Formats: sequence, C-alpha cells, structure tokens
Amino acid sequence: MLLKLEAQEEELGAKISVLEGNIAEEKKSDSDEAKKVQEQLQQVREEVRYGNLVGSLTGMMNAYAKTVEAATSKAMEAVAESAMPVDIASRKMENYLQQVLEYFQTENECLGRLKTRLEDHTSKISSLKLELKQLAGLRMSTTTAQIEQTIESLDESVENDSNMLVAFTCDATSMVDDLINRLEAYLGALKVSKELHPIHYDLLADIHAEIKYSGICGSDRLKKYIPENTALSPIVMTEFTDTTASSVATPSPRENGKKVKKVATAAALPKLTWATLSSNPAASEIKTSFLDIQREELESKK
Repeated sequence: MLLKLEAQEEELGAKISVLEGNIAEEKKSDSDEAKKVQEQLQQVREEVRYGNLVGSLTGMMNAYAKTVEAATSKAMEAVAESAMPVDIASRKMENYLQQVLEYFQTENECLGRLKTRLEDHTSKISSLKLELKQLAGLRMSTTTAQIEQTIESLDESVENDSNMLVAFTCDATSMVDDLINRLEAYLGALKVSKELHPIHYDLLADIHAEIKYSGICGSDRLKKYIPENTALSPIVMTEFTDTTASSVATPSPRENGKKVKKVATAAALPKLTWATLSSNPAASEIKTSFLDIQREELESKK
C-alpha cells in the first residue's frame, strides 16, 4: 500500500508542476482561467495531504505491530525463564529418576531370566556330554546324532545369552554413569537456586537398591548421594531360583499410600530333555535313563 501511495504522490507532484506552469501563463492572459486553475491546484494539494496522512498511519501501524511482537516475545521469554527452575527442571529430574528406576527393575528381571537359563542349559550340556561318553562304541548312531544336535543348539543358546549378559551389563554401567553426572549437575544447580525442588531421596534409594541387586559396579558411587537418615519401607523386587521367580522385600517409601510398580513374576522355563528343546510340558515326562535310550534304539531298528 505504501508503494502505491508513493506512486500516486509522484504522479500528483507532476500534475502540480504542470498546473503551476499553466497558472503563470494564464495570469498573463486571463484572470478567470487562472482562478479556475488555482482551484484545481488546491484540490490536488488536498489529495496529496490525504495520501501522506494515510501513508504515515500505515507506517505507524507497522511499527506498532513490531513493537507489540517484540514486547510479547520478551514477556514470554521472561515467563519461561522464571518457570524453568521451579517447575520444568524439577519435574524433568523427578521423571528422569522414575525412568531410571523402571529401567533397572526391567534390567534385573531380564538378567535373572538369562542367568537362570544359562545355568539350566550349562547343566544340560554337561549331562548330555556324559551320556555321549556312555554311548561311545555302542553303535547307537541315531541317539548319538540327536544328543549332538541338542548339545549344539544348547551351546548356541549359551553363547547368545552370555553375549546378552555382557551387553546388558555395559548398558547398565553407562546408565549409572549418566545418572551420576545428572545428579552432580542438579545438586550444583540446587546450591545456586534455592527455588529448585530437592531430589526425591526415597526414589534414589530405590534405584540404589536395584543397582546393588543387579550386581553391577556403581552402587557404591550412588550411595553417597543418599542421606543415611532416610526412612525407607519395603519395595517388591524379584529373586530368581531355578525355573521360577519369587518376590523378596527391599526398602522403598512408595508403599506408604503410593502406587508400587510390581515386577512381573518370571514364567517357568521349559524343561529340556536329551532329545528335544520343546517347551511342551509333557516333554518333561520323557524318561532319559541309559536303559530307556538303549530300548528306544533297539526298537527303532526293528
């Protein structure tokens, strides 16, 4: 709109110059004609004044809009900065600690299952290798092949589970390092800004209990951040034995009127026999004595 008004102003300025020249000429010949031209000139000048007025209003509104935008932006930044220490930062730290706790609870459940399966498979491998020695020289090729195939599958499972244990342990150690760094940063900020909420030490104690239960390095480093006088009540954790899981109590304040996230009980692992890896419960009823193996071998040759 400003460009349009400027173009109109230039056009009107040219008209004024032409009319002023005409006035000078008409004054010499005819005063009446000069009066008429003077009226036209006055009208053109009024149009120019109006155009300048509208143009100045448009510029003024644009400047005002920019001023309002800048003032609003500064106000929003000021509100965000004032809200960060009290609300956002403290809430983020609390959510982070809760996520770390849930991570280590899940980690312990997975580690328990892996260790149980490793022990079970390792025991099965030893037993099957002993049977192979007993069958040596008896020409029971079918039975020997089945046992060797089972041992191979179990060896592969043991290797995979061992690699997973190493990976889980490395991830958990990295998580402890990250937790320590975040705690140091938050406690440092807490000394500067008294408006930040203190750390939930009961939640931190739960995390320490989970880390200590998992057996990974780092629980001692975390202990120094927990006040010794913190009163704690039991938290449900999972302890794995053989192929079933049972619950044991460890300290946690979350049972005092707060929701406790219970760790799921591990499902019973399938029983493995000398000739199968089936998870069918009926498979555990198969007899595996040496005489039974011989009997099955003889029957298969009939």
